[in-house]
Amino acid sequence: MKRKMWLLLVIVPTMLMIQACSRMVKSEDDCHFVKNSVGQRVSWGDQVPVKLNIHQSVSSYYYSAIYEAAEQWNKLMGKQLIEVNLTGVGGDIPTGRDGHSTIYMLNDWDKDKPSEQARTSVYWKGNQIIEADIRINAKNFSYSNESQAELGKVDMMSLILHEMGHVLGLAHLSEEESVMLTQLAKGEERREPIYGGPDFHALKCEY
Repeated sequence: MKRKMWLLLVIVPTMLMIQACSRMVKSEDDCHFVKNSVGQRVSWGDQVPVKLNIHQSVSSYYYSAIYEAAEQWNKLMGKQLIEVNLTGVGGDIPTGRDGHSTIYMLNDWDKDKPSEQARTSVYWKGNQIIEADIRINAKNFSYSNESQAELGKVDMMSLILHEMGHVLGLAHLSEEESVMLTQLAKGEERREPIYGGPDFHALKCEY
């Protein structure tokens, strides 16, 4: 009995010491970024530019819109945040992480989400983003890549610009002048984040 009591007295202070030495993480202002479970903004930090591949499921007709969308974010912050690989990569479309950040175009889409134009999945470890994939809904929508948005079609550059904002870690913004508004109507054009606007100030928190 005495031996058991002695072991208990040794173990309990050790556990308390481990708790006392664990690092406290301070919650941050979200700056319109996605936050992890301990309240930190998640981003690529100094691991930019993000290398974003285009999968072979995406028609080369949209390559110019994708490239121009990336250049808008790069221009806004005066540095390269996104680097697009304009050569379509092959292989099956993964359902989860595969170690590469890629844009896909899907002819099959969730039956319960027909109004969803695209979806960006962001994966992180701690507060460091390690992969982000964009999936475009080609089943329920048609897209345009013209000099001006077309009625009845979703403007590809406006859509990709928005989704690339998610790739960088941004959540939706409610300001009218933001390209990160939740809804993009058919025929609507939002192709340029404004210098000094809400998207710029949000990104300044991390980049």
